[in-house]
Amino acid sequence: MTQHHVLEGDSIDFRYGDHSVLTGVYIKCETGKVTGLLGRNGTGKSTLFNILFGTASPGGGSVRWNSNYVRSAFRKSGLVSYMPQFPSIPGHLSFKKLLKLFGYDDDQVEEVLSYHLVKKHFTTRFSNLSTGERKLLEALLLLHSRSHFVLLDEPFSFLSPLQVEQLLPVVRSQARTKGILLTDHRYQQVIDSSDTVLLLKNGSVHPIQGIDGLKSLGYIR
Repeated sequence: MTQHHVLEGDSIDFRYGDHSVLTGVYIKCETGKVTGLLGRNGTGKSTLFNILFGTASPGGGSVRWNSNYVRSAFRKSGLVSYMPQFPSIPGHLSFKKLLKLFGYDDDQVEEVLSYHLVKKHFTTRFSNLSTGERKLLEALLLLHSRSHFVLLDEPFSFLSPLQVEQLLPVVRSQARTKGILLTDHRYQQVIDSSDTVLLLKNGSVHPIQGIDGLKSLGYIR
């Protein structure tokens, strides 16, 4: 039986100078579930991801793993993997080299080699791939990692409709054993892939029930 894990950001505050971005935010990501976070540009979604990952420090509040305070989650092996908004894999690397750098075992290699895109570009440098191909390969890499939690910042951006169709079932299948937190402006894809959907607005997080919930809070018309 897979052990249950919980990653929480509690009472998170963050400011840029005099501008308050996050105010007392609580967010929870737990294994076995996909949590979707929506919000307009500049509302602090990426900042919140970086705080959970440990590469940004909140002005107040804490990050906890299984109720234990954790200061820099990324330093704890196997805890959190994070895909930032823009492609971050150095262009000279290939997927084959990345598997070695990430310490993938034979079973993990076999899993990712089941994808056509991985087979096709296994030894291709990332600099020779399209932006969509780079993002999809990076998402596949992290989703098949041994981390308990995966944070995906705009995983559907730059992807073609076909690539989105390829990614959605992977998110769902990997959520059986991982906690996945994702944000994207393609709100329908976020809703379709998530068990819980939250909206970040005016520094606070609001639970959302489908499209009607987004309309009631003015995110869409």
